[in-house]
Amino acid sequence: MAKGRNSGASQVIWIAFALGVSVTGTTIAQEEDGFRHLPRQMNDSSCQSYALGLAVHYEDRGGFFSFDQTSEEQFFDDIRGAEAKIRTLVAFAKGEEHVSHRGHWKQAIREYSGVNGQPKYQVRENISSAAQTLPQFQNALLKHFASKCTRDDECPITRRGNTEGAPPRPLIASITGVNGLPYKSSHVVLIKDVRPKGGFDGRSSHLPSRMEYLLENSASRRTGMTCGKSGSTEWVSNIDFNTFGGLGYVLTWIEPRE
Repeated sequence: MAKGRNSGASQVIWIAFALGVSVTGTTIAQEEDGFRHLPRQMNDSSCQSYALGLAVHYEDRGGFFSFDQTSEEQFFDDIRGAEAKIRTLVAFAKGEEHVSHRGHWKQAIREYSGVNGQPKYQVRENISSAAQTLPQFQNALLKHFASKCTRDDECPITRRGNTEGAPPRPLIASITGVNGLPYKSSHVVLIKDVRPKGGFDGRSSHLPSRMEYLLENSASRRTGMTCGKSGSTEWVSNIDFNTFGGLGYVLTWIEPRE
């Protein structure tokens, strides 16, 4: 993957996590027509660990961090290292089970974030009612990313423990397709932001008619929906969410351990 560097004086770049802002030729995540690269996934079965590694990296830095022009390679190495370690821990937690699930994620993140035997982070999830409609679920996403709350008791549960003044933490979601293109099996991504598109429907001012999603995705439509080529941050206009056989919509996130 090309590294966006120049040979001039060191520049300090403040960026929101993984949004790839470039300054005078120095690029942390190279941009191509609004498409921003992230590290590629380790292999075709590590999308869970990739998303968890990015989420931990975000939580560690409260939503913002800085790089000079020599730090892009370190950022990519950090994400790859986190993904590999978390993948090993998820596999250990899974044992002989056929597939890994959020229970295995929780055990892996407890182990990965442990400091002197005390886990720093925990994996939390919010499972909607099976009767919840997609617009209602989208409204929950809007509340998470648009809320101006400053205290945990005022915030959506997904914002609990979010560093004050920082952007809302990304949410982890299982999906089966993007913009009408299906994945071969379910895939795990980070939702970094959302925005309503085309206004709201006529039945309720609180329910969006259409939504766009800013994804941090290890297998994007621009790379053939294939894991292992290149990660990306990009806006997409449609997501097919995995409802796990009618169980409901599931949002997962990482937060400081209580």
